[in-house]
Amino acid sequence: MSTNTSENDLVARLLGTMPATELMRIAPLTEVARLRGTSTDTVLRDDQRRVARGEPSRIVRLSERRKGMRIIHALCPDE
Repeated sequence: MSTNTSENDLVARLLGTMPATELMRIAPLTEVARLRGTSTDTVLRDDQRRVARGEPSRIVRLSERRKGMRIIHALCPDE
């Protein structure tokens, strides 16, 4: 099974459980960490690893001090 197919299956399952507008909502990193079952430091480190691999960052700056991430990115595993 290819990675793209498994990601498509995951997105389809998520869309079946919650509305698309909720999946696109930007949540604070504290909520993202709670959804993933990790700490906010781990979320930030995982994103830094993505950027080091040449992938775009999933972190969104909400204000000068606050950062967040879309719910769909918080729930999708990193490959």
